[in-house]
Amino acid sequence: NGEKVYNFDIENIIRKIKGINNCDVMQMNNDNPEGDIAVHIIFDQGVNYTEEELMVELRNMQKLIYDFTNNINMVPCYFKVRENFPYKPSGKRDIEMLEAEKEGFIYLDKKETLPKAFEDVYKRVLVNKVS
Repeated sequence: NGEKVYNFDIENIIRKIKGINNCDVMQMNNDNPEGDIAVHIIFDQGVNYTEEELMVELRNMQKLIYDFTNNINMVPCYFKVRENFPYKPSGKRDIEMLEAEKEGFIYLDKKETLPKAFEDVYKRVLVNKVS
């Protein structure tokens, strides 16, 4: 759709999903120079997924975000399920602490979830190189 998509746009998509209490979307500080998007998720109390059900939910989340943004780069591939967020003494969410976390993430390859989207991007790149 050509519009700029921001982290809060992705958060708004995720928050509309049944069973999601809260989330935070941010860049994952890793070795990928393009950056990867990480999502910290808090499910509603009483929502208990098996590992398999959780993977299905997260892949559905990836698809939903892609369908809304039409931008493969805005689809997160790192997910961390949390019980709560860290807060500063001021009461504000401690974003620096979230950004510093490197452990406990679930990685889901976007190419496996959205193979058609990657195929479409590849075709556009080829067409642009040929024309």
